[in-house]
Amino acid sequence: MGSSGENIETPLLLPLHLPDNKIPKDSFNLIYITYFILGVSCLLPWNTFITAIDYFSHIYPHTHINRIFSVVYMPVVVSALLSVVFFGRRCDVRIRINLGLGLYVFSLLLMPLLEVFYIRGRVGLFNGFYVSIGAVVLCAVGQALVQSGVVGSAGELPKRYMQAAVSGFAGSGNLFYSHSLCDYALQNSYSTNKILNYLNPTNNARRECWSRCVGVNAEVSNKSTVPTRLRRLKEKRNSLL
Repeated sequence: MGSSGENIETPLLLPLHLPDNKIPKDSFNLIYITYFILGVSCLLPWNTFITAIDYFSHIYPHTHINRIFSVVYMPVVVSALLSVVFFGRRCDVRIRINLGLGLYVFSLLLMPLLEVFYIRGRVGLFNGFYVSIGAVVLCAVGQALVQSGVVGSAGELPKRYMQAAVSGFAGSGNLFYSHSLCDYALQNSYSTNKILNYLNPTNNARRECWSRCVGVNAEVSNKSTVPTRLRRLKEKRNSLL
């Protein structure tokens, strides 16, 4: 029962030293751009849901939509990520990414279809609310599949591609945050001065504007566009009387 003296080691996924001439050339930075877009797509559906808080608060009044979405979304993401950690090797990374993107598309298309064929602007149809929660769950599972696949595949490439994916994560939030600022500006809900004050990092308006955009402030988030316009029309009518 003596030892043979040979070291038995598990081979690494990639060699420690890869010659520079073995690294494929990224013509026109297409791979870099692809990983950036994949990074954006990882958080795209979640940012879509949280920036539509005004709509959900109007359709489902007296409901803390932002809190419910967060409570539902985060545990599902963690559970799905743990499943990928323990059982991810049984499924190819390309299948995971494509499956996650498919769940993204389905969950995002479900909301406008639900509005067109069922809700139709009516308030208080909570069957649609449960469908929205289901779409958030699908979105969470999709994020776990896509994000784990993107980060895992980028980790096997030169580090600039991991940087592209992480930049995409940040770019997704900035994209929808800028969209929210423009949306409020076009609706005249926020004056130009307040938006400019937001750009000043020492001003409290930044925190206030953030709370308004993501719907953290329940009092503000419950004031959707339609009730705001109705309130202004009533005030204008009363002033004329």
